[in-house]
Amino acid sequence: MKDPWPSVVAAALSGTGMSAEVDERLSPVEILAMARLLHRAAAPLAVATGRPLLPPLPDHRAVCPDDVVLLLASLVQQPLFRGVLPEFLALLEHRRWRLPPEWLPLVLDIVVKEKEKMLTPAVRRALGPLATWLAAQDSRWTNFFFPKSREQRKPSLRPARPEVLRVHWPALPYALWERCVLAWAQSDDAWASSTSALVLALLQSIHPWPQPLTAALWTAWERTSAHSAHTVPSHWHQLWQAAALRAAPEHLLDVQRTSLWPYPWQTLMSHVRDVVAFRARMLHVFRRG
Repeated sequence: MKDPWPSVVAAALSGTGMSAEVDERLSPVEILAMARLLHRAAAPLAVATGRPLLPPLPDHRAVCPDDVVLLLASLVQQPLFRGVLPEFLALLEHRRWRLPPEWLPLVLDIVVKEKEKMLTPAVRRALGPLATWLAAQDSRWTNFFFPKSREQRKPSLRPARPEVLRVHWPALPYALWERCVLAWAQSDDAWASSTSALVLALLQSIHPWPQPLTAALWTAWERTSAHSAHTVPSHWHQLWQAAALRAAPEHLLDVQRTSLWPYPWQTLMSHVRDVVAFRARMLHVFRRG
């Protein structure tokens, strides 16, 4: 099927300084369809009141290469890979590339849906000024890019919970966090409970996982799967999802499924391998580009 986006973008830029020459290959039907699309998009602005709509700030970064766009397409279209989006955007910012503008609405929808995990200044910087401009026009995205100040929020009437006294793992320096989790990971009991200090430290932080931690996870997993029921405990789902996103891909690519595991355990490991393989391919593309 023909990609419609070049035609849509060409129509949207018509009459501006960024417009290209008229594409003589467009049929009258395509031209009418684009005119209809632009009419529908401009209708809300025709009745809008207030100050004139200013254009977004310029973004001087180059658009990312086509092979990076293909990665983005897989990431957006397959929910299994969406947890990789923050790492993808961090790599994009590191290379000083920007997303093609036609992809921004889809990426914004995902970012806002997962805002608890993706509400970071780095994500905003990677998305760039056009995303900020789009967010200002659409209420679905406004609160993400322009969160209310503490004074604007309604005061909470709930009493303070004991949880606020617990360790704030994301704020812990990496060296101290690593020392703690590696010490705790040697105990099978530390992996058994969803509320253990080890599990909380691993699930609530975004630090990269060192290789000894990944090895300890694998050892504990083999012991648990050998004696557990057919249903995988929920915190093990979360631990492996975190490992797939935080561990170096080369530390997990050699993980093999075994027919001795019950089907749910095999399915989980298959998903982990798919995410790890995608991350390995993504890192290769960014390094090569």
